[in-house]
Amino acid sequence: MTFLNPAILIGLLAAGIPVIIHFLNLKKLKKVEFSTLNFLKELQKSKIRKIKFRQWLLLLIRVIIIMFLVLAFARPTIKGTIAESGTISSIFIFDDSYSMSLLTPQGSLFNISKKFSKEIFSSFSSKDRIAVMTATAYANKINFVSPTEALKLVDELNVSAKSVKLNDALSNAVNKLKSETSVNKEIFVFSDFQKSSFKLPNESLDEKIKIYAITLGGKNSNNLSVDTIYSENQIFELNKSVSFLAAVKNHSESQAVDRIASLYINGRRAAQKGFSIAPKERTILNFETVLIDTGIINVQVTLEDDDILFDNERNLAFYVPGKIRVLILSEKKEDSYFLSTALSTSLTNKNQTVILDEMPYAALTSIDLKKYNTIISIGAPEVSQYGLFSDYVYEGGNLVLFPSSFEKMENHEKFCSSLGIRGKGFQRIFNSVHYTGNINYEHPLITDLFENKEKVEIDSPEFYRYFRLNGFYEGEVIIAMDDGSPFVAEIKKGAGNIFLFNVAPVTNWSNLPLKSIFAPLINRIARFGSNFNTDEEFRTGERIIIDLSGITVPIIKVEKPDNTVTYLNKNESPNQDIISYDDTNLPGLYKFYADTRLIKYAVVNTDPLESTPNYYTDEELKTAAGFITINSNSFKKENIIQLRYGSELWKYFVILVILLAIIETFLSKSNKREVIELEKES
Repeated sequence: MTFLNPAILIGLLAAGIPVIIHFLNLKKLKKVEFSTLNFLKELQKSKIRKIKFRQWLLLLIRVIIIMFLVLAFARPTIKGTIAESGTISSIFIFDDSYSMSLLTPQGSLFNISKKFSKEIFSSFSSKDRIAVMTATAYANKINFVSPTEALKLVDELNVSAKSVKLNDALSNAVNKLKSETSVNKEIFVFSDFQKSSFKLPNESLDEKIKIYAITLGGKNSNNLSVDTIYSENQIFELNKSVSFLAAVKNHSESQAVDRIASLYINGRRAAQKGFSIAPKERTILNFETVLIDTGIINVQVTLEDDDILFDNERNLAFYVPGKIRVLILSEKKEDSYFLSTALSTSLTNKNQTVILDEMPYAALTSIDLKKYNTIISIGAPEVSQYGLFSDYVYEGGNLVLFPSSFEKMENHEKFCSSLGIRGKGFQRIFNSVHYTGNINYEHPLITDLFENKEKVEIDSPEFYRYFRLNGFYEGEVIIAMDDGSPFVAEIKKGAGNIFLFNVAPVTNWSNLPLKSIFAPLINRIARFGSNFNTDEEFRTGERIIIDLSGITVPIIKVEKPDNTVTYLNKNESPNQDIISYDDTNLPGLYKFYADTRLIKYAVVNTDPLESTPNYYTDEELKTAAGFITINSNSFKKENIIQLRYGSELWKYFVILVILLAIIETFLSKSNKREVIELEKES
């Protein structure tokens, strides 16, 4: 037991007053023996013993009354959770992730947290110090303020689309309190305590710091989320159909019936889909639309409003240039005739211009390869120029390799090896007719190449000579020869692609240039490199790294999803070739420009794990690291006082004082009456 007002205990000395008075009232009576009264002695002895017993009992009760009264004013308590005196340093951590925007009959979980925190503030005195922090801004400096100022800070808090790091926020708060000199240290954590965003510590973070876990009652929700969005197309052609698939999850305990999902392309609604989902199930929605834009294509799938709004949309982006630049490099002009003819007649499309350049390898030193979407190489460059093509591919270029008609297999093999094309070596095959064998109909080059997918027939070219690549690996065979070696293969290197053909594009090697598949296949390969898109998806709050190699302007313009603009100064970066951008709190499309030139774009989406309704129970929070749980539904201010200082017993002492006073009054009157009777008898 402890006392909140221990100084009052000095009043226990007053318990001696009744004792002093008792002894002062004692009188020494003279004994006078009367023979006539001898027969009364025996009777008086029993009465006197009873009176003296009551007098000692009254003395004891009066002493106890004074002691209990003093103890009541000293506020005795059963041992609490913090020290009984001194100021309090407290940190309030608010989980501001979007799962806290879940709507309940009492409002959103986040607003309940804010309201509840203000009730807890009323348990502090003006001399106490409070810090307010959010889980998404855990790395910010923690500053202590008065309870009045803390109330203002709480009013300014809002839910964020960023993912939380509740463990990091809690660790920072503990480290901050360790450096505080206050005797009483405590942390209040307001969270839904999702298992996806918080890992329970295995041991107490600090025994001197009390951590209160504020639980927010029931969290059943009527919530759907868009978890992913993607396209099976890797070649996006203007005015042609394109499909997008979105995975939608039902997180609620009830079936979602007759819901609507919408597909937006650059802000325009392009398609809608009705659907129903069973509880806790996922469905894939397929949207079909026609691509009518060039430039950055921002694709968005949205759902109708429900209990959580932040997870009702998801974004995807890719780039379709208005101009497709294709370069053909050859050792011999005749080698490029069929290729240039196929590209010139089939690439032109509405709203899209094709720029086709043809140059000999001798002019390579004066060419900027990076300005081309696709480079078609017939033959091999000089050894000193291999690095130009390797850099081009790794930085996202699309390189197509054909042997030259000169049959310089050694040069072709060295060039392929420098680009990382692996195998057991090339072999010259000639003087026999060969045909194509297996075809990978699932590859993007072949997919949608035929209008009737159920009746796909390819009239195989006749091959009179070709370079067979034996033991090919680290790539994908798109079309194979009848001997199993690749006719067309794809090799991914860095951010780019290499397409390897085994024949020169001339009729004395094969009749491929005369076949109907030739022009569409070359056309799709050229477009494959024109749609540079990013497979990298960022989460809200993550840092985006921008490579500024070759960028001379110092200021980078950033267009955010809400159409606001901000600027980055690359001269302020330690490494001026690389700059980072971390203001990614909004989901959507971010664009980065050097003057008017687009140098990077990035898609930012919310973390789908935040939508998962999997929470820790109060019991789990109690047993792990000794968290003290407080339920917001049944909270009263007195609960905090009790948890902080313990259970006060003064009320019980007052009740005992009253009961003892009643007993004392009754005994005192009874004893006085018997004393008077005894005196009369005497």
